[in-house]
Amino acid sequence: MYELTDAEWQVMRVLWSQPNQTAQQIHQALQTSNDWTLSTLKTILFRLKGKGLIHYKRQGRAFCYASCLSEQVAIEHAFETLLERSCERKHIDWMTFLLKKAALSKHHIELLQQVLDERKINAPQTIECNCPKGQCICHSNEI
Repeated sequence: MYELTDAEWQVMRVLWSQPNQTAQQIHQALQTSNDWTLSTLKTILFRLKGKGLIHYKRQGRAFCYASCLSEQVAIEHAFETLLERSCERKHIDWMTFLLKKAALSKHHIELLQQVLDERKINAPQTIECNCPKGQCICHSNEI
């Protein structure tokens, strides 16, 4: 599908919060977090357009940019990619790390507990390694 660079994430976050922005408006929104020139920003917009992640429409003499996908879809894709790249036995490490780092309200914790309770019903006793030999520590004593 696609991968976003850190710079592309920054631009997409502006477009998710403020759709239909000109390059100048996006540039102004990002000025406090980086020192990009307008030319650099336009290069990033060009790359995002090439990936099919944004579209634009002409509005007078300017182009207004908007995202083609939601922030939720982009975040889900990023996490799916991360999980696909790691051993299934290590997924718990990623999730534990996120739970420790994420800002969570009591309501969020209740929602997470509900998901865990639902998953527990059909959860296996153990998780098998899904990695090819040589790509995971799980196989280190099999080589």
